[in-house]
Amino acid sequence: LNLGNAAVLADRWPEAVWAFHVGLKLDPNDAGLRDHLAFARAKVLYPPSGQGRPDADAWPIWLHRPTAYELFCLAGFSYLLAWITGTWAFLARTSRLVLVAAVWFLIAALAGSGLGHQLEQADADRQTPLVVLADNAEFYRGNGASYPQHPALPVLPRGLEARQVHRRGAWLQIRLNTGEIGWVPLHQVLVVEP
Repeated sequence: LNLGNAAVLADRWPEAVWAFHVGLKLDPNDAGLRDHLAFARAKVLYPPSGQGRPDADAWPIWLHRPTAYELFCLAGFSYLLAWITGTWAFLARTSRLVLVAAVWFLIAALAGSGLGHQLEQADADRQTPLVVLADNAEFYRGNGASYPQHPALPVLPRGLEARQVHRRGAWLQIRLNTGEIGWVPLHQVLVVEP
């Protein structure tokens, strides 16, 4: 947070966006980091067509974002309680306990599903890490200045966020949030390591 705030004060928006993303990797529930990231993103001069603009966060800001460890513990504990309650319902022959066991199984299934989604997202972040453009960068069709520039977006603004697809030499292939794929020089990007 302090590193990002210092970058904001120095008018280095790309470094601020990068620092806030790194902070959110460490603590995804920090509301201050999310607010400061939104402020820094507002300073980026996106193309008028909106290409490359990050998607809005679907998770409610007031709702706690569980970690993978919390989801694992919740799934395991709920599964254990579901079996204990189910066994008790079978032995006592009461329908109320069957309903309680079903609720515990449902909580275990939802927590397991959330854990699976988080593990898939972590794998996607490892394969295609987030990158932030440090400077205005020419967006090429290939990994060299001899290739033509992207027809719709010849120059990408500093602070734009994208996903790394491939690295070849001193060039990085990136994919924008809106689907455009192209190449930028490696020295012009900041990589948010997973």
